[in-house]
Amino acid sequence: MVLEKEHTEKFKHFISQCSNHIVCHPLSLFFQAASSIPSATASDLPPTTFELWEAALIYLIPETYLKYFNAKQTSRKTEFKIIVDQFCQLTDYATQHSIKKILQSSLLSKIPDMDLELWTGFLFNFNTQVNPWTLGYWNQKLTSDKQSAIYEITKTLQFKHSWKTASFLTHLGYPIFSSRIMTMVWQHFYGKTDLNVDYLEWVHLFQSLNISELEQLNIERKIDCFISYTTQNQQINYCHGFEACSSCFLKENCRFYRQHFHVRQDEYIETQVRLDKVQSINSQDLIIYLLKAYWQGSDNQKQYLAKYPDIEILDLLINQNSSKDEAFFIRLTAIQNLIERDDLAPKVQEGKSFTNSESIFNFYRFSLSRKKQESFFILILDNKHRTIKLQKISQGILNKSLVHPREVFAPAIQLRAAAIILIHNHPSGDPTPSTADINITQRLVQVGEIVGISVLDHVIIGKSSFYSFIDEDRMPTN
Repeated sequence: MVLEKEHTEKFKHFISQCSNHIVCHPLSLFFQAASSIPSATASDLPPTTFELWEAALIYLIPETYLKYFNAKQTSRKTEFKIIVDQFCQLTDYATQHSIKKILQSSLLSKIPDMDLELWTGFLFNFNTQVNPWTLGYWNQKLTSDKQSAIYEITKTLQFKHSWKTASFLTHLGYPIFSSRIMTMVWQHFYGKTDLNVDYLEWVHLFQSLNISELEQLNIERKIDCFISYTTQNQQINYCHGFEACSSCFLKENCRFYRQHFHVRQDEYIETQVRLDKVQSINSQDLIIYLLKAYWQGSDNQKQYLAKYPDIEILDLLINQNSSKDEAFFIRLTAIQNLIERDDLAPKVQEGKSFTNSESIFNFYRFSLSRKKQESFFILILDNKHRTIKLQKISQGILNKSLVHPREVFAPAIQLRAAAIILIHNHPSGDPTPSTADINITQRLVQVGEIVGISVLDHVIIGKSSFYSFIDEDRMPTN
């Protein structure tokens, strides 16, 4: 089979992208160790009879029936081992009736009669190959011409296709290419909607890397191990539905993602906006949606977006690689400036109640956390602690002159307030209170006692967290 140069070059790029991502992963050493194939492989010795029958039951009988043994109960796993042991006792001259009897005496008796007859025939045929296999016949075949041997095993054991044979051989410890999930990711990366890859084509793609077969197999196992791990532990079902695209590590490097995902993602975002569920949308995805015409997925843009808003726009404008990079950064800066404007800050409705400090943080975090100057507000409340008004008191580094009790309590007294909550931001992003914050809180609590207006809390807004004096049990008391 001859592959086009574009095909092989794209595959090399695919392997490079996967490998680079794995190297940067915190568990990279685990993936490396788990996928390493020793130079002296298990195929040097023929598999045992038990290993052969165990693999036969797993790969010849459909998963829908094997699920009977996949329960967590130890008893079911033990029964599977008992069935394997019973098959191991069969002689070369065992009849289909004896094989059927073993199946009927186990949980596999639930198989419908038609299927039972079919799989009895498959296992009867497999039994004729057990002795030649343990004597090394198939080992010699696999050593002399692996691809021809795989084709012959597929035909002899009546597997549906070579991929099934490859999985069977991998289970037995043979160094064989067998990652179906990796082929799916590759097909999407290459831009194909048909996710079926011919087995021989897959082998030739790895051979085009111009490295030893052992290195090729180690690469496949490592990437397969990474994909399997993230599928199980991070619940990312790669290439199964568009929802997986937003979590995939390949993203803009994947042709399928570029051609199809953004269209579907736009529809998803627009639906969430209509349903008033904008908060459920990832911030980076929302920015890309708003600036889609200028988003190229360049390293420069990714770098800025990953650190947004904690990076200076001027630094990137100096190092921009294209006019679209510059246009993207300028418009993103304009959006950030818009967010920080007081006249566009969310207006709290009169009569609204905040049940705790976290609800205050969630309401004001986006308007206050990105301000480059400290701004001090008071939330003026009635006798049922419902909002009357949010009043800005000062802007700048907090001190006694900027946050004077007169400026704090004057609007509260005028509106006949029963209580107030102090709110201010820390541009550094760290909400830990300073000495000045503590002293000002102490002073305002004291004055509140005198004028009859309780200071219920002081909430400091950081970038992604907040500090509540009342939650931390640091509200001053007289």
